[in-house]
This record gives sequence, C-alpha cells and structure tokens, in this order.
Amino acid sequence: MSEGERMSAPLFDASVPVIRQMLGVLAELLRKGEAHAREQGLDPATILEARLAPDMLTLMGQVQRASDHAKGAAARLAGFEPPSYADDERGLAEAHARITKTAWCFMFLSPTRAVRRALARSRRR
Repeated sequence: MSEGERMSAPLFDASVPVIRQMLGVLAELLRKGEAHAREQGLDPATILEARLAPDMLTLMGQVQRASDHAKGAAARLAGFEPPSYADDERGLAEAHARITKTAWCFMFLSPTRAVRRALARSRRR
C-alpha cells in the first residue's frame, strides 16, 4: 500500500467530522438569517441574493460552493468520485435541502471501504 493510501483513512477520520460540523453551522446560520429577516419585516428569501462584498458570490452561491467542497473532499478522501449536484436551488427550503443532501452523502462514505478499494487496485497491478 502506498503512503497516500495509508493516509486516506486518518485524513478522512480527521476531516469528515469537521466538515459535518461546518454544514450544521451553515444550516443554523441560514435559520438565523431567515428569522432575522422575518423580524425586520423582510422576505427571508432575499438573504439568498445578498453579498458581503460586490465581488463575492451570493449567499446561495456560497451555500452551493460549501456543499461542493464538503462532498468533494469527503468523497475523494474515501476514494470515490463526489456526486454532482446541479446549482439550481432557488429558495431557503432548497438551500437547506442541499445542505442536508450533502451531509447525507457522508452516510455512504467510509475510510475502510476506501482502503479496501486501494488494496484491491494495488493487488491488480
């Protein structure tokens, strides 16, 4: 087994809990933003088009990128290609669904499976 294959499981174990926590924090920030908008008498969906700076992505774009990076890192550390999600979310419910779908995909990733796949590949060589 190569050095990279030996490192996959420890990196996975160290990274995935942090990624899961980040997704939970992101979902909570969306809920707080929605509540704040309602308190101010605004349409909560407007927060999704907000930008912290003119050259930044909208909040929805930030949610999509966070999802892409989370599922990409976790899947690759487990030795799999990450799933592809269309960036077509429009509202808060869809933003929350994207976060949930991203977190849910971790249920199927396992460093043990990744190590087994790497061993099988190395034996074929």
